[in-house]
Amino acid sequence: MAESIELNLRDLYAELKQGVFRRVYVLTGEEQYLVSQAKDRLLERLVNPASKDFDLAVFDNWNEVGSILNAIETPPLLSERKTILIKSSEMFQNAALDSRIDEFDLSSLPDTTTLILFEEKVLKSGQAKKRRTQLEAIDGAIISLSRQSPDILRTWITRLAETQGMNIDRYAANLIVERGERDMKAIADALQRMALYAQHEGQDRIDESIVNLMLPEPLSVRLFDLIDAVAEKRAGRAFSIVDELLAKREPIQLISFMILRQIRHLLVASDLGSQDAVRAFLNVQPFVARKLSQQARKFRENQLLTIHEKGYHYDADIRRGKIDDKTALYLLVAFACEVA
Repeated sequence: MAESIELNLRDLYAELKQGVFRRVYVLTGEEQYLVSQAKDRLLERLVNPASKDFDLAVFDNWNEVGSILNAIETPPLLSERKTILIKSSEMFQNAALDSRIDEFDLSSLPDTTTLILFEEKVLKSGQAKKRRTQLEAIDGAIISLSRQSPDILRTWITRLAETQGMNIDRYAANLIVERGERDMKAIADALQRMALYAQHEGQDRIDESIVNLMLPEPLSVRLFDLIDAVAEKRAGRAFSIVDELLAKREPIQLISFMILRQIRHLLVASDLGSQDAVRAFLNVQPFVARKLSQQARKFRENQLLTIHEKGYHYDADIRRGKIDDKTALYLLVAFACEVA
């Protein structure tokens, strides 16, 4: 077995193919598509479908600790291993769990049992450090599955398209990566829709026109472009983006709301400074946190506060019937460009 408890997906698949099974697998990371893929491959190799009801036990968390411990001690019927899957384990956090779980030693697991633990985060200090030591003692594995790089995603998209009988050009693949926000499940779902559309149209190639039709640029992305235009005092460019959004039938109220929410997020980014802190506080994707941090540096805090206050006043005027919402939207954009 590998000496390190850290495994990548390729190493995991190679071990399973060789019939190497560990007593504990910890699945973690923000790329839930790959986490699900790893889980499916583990269950495929560990659990005999004929005895799935007996050899696989699934729990949401450790609340049913008694049932979990009983399942751990029960040997498999027909499968390679008795498999226990816990969807939200938190065993590698430092928060106190049930005392029976605090006392539970991973290294005491029977040789015929495998635990699959889903962890939002795997810490390295405190209580989690003890768990990692136990994991090392039984040669368990942590599989951390993060967002993939654009290059890897482009290659994956090309291969995925081929499995659906489609070719895809590089520019279209780049658009899908960007608009899918590097989320593999969202990308896979979108690519399937594109392939079905192309087949319906008698085509065997996914190009930019199909991507634009089936996966239009999201409002959130265009808002970044709008804020960039505001920061550069390019009112004409900002109005053009608003016109484009309205032409796509985006609700006026939603556009206004999203602009003001973006301003609030920029205030947070300005206050926190660190991209990692912005990501954690706002619970946004890494590229969103990076863009917010970059844009926040283009404004002074008092400018952002002034724009937000003006938006609040326009909203109040709309509710009082003093102005219509479309006029208020354009006035807000014009005011923001003037203040920036």
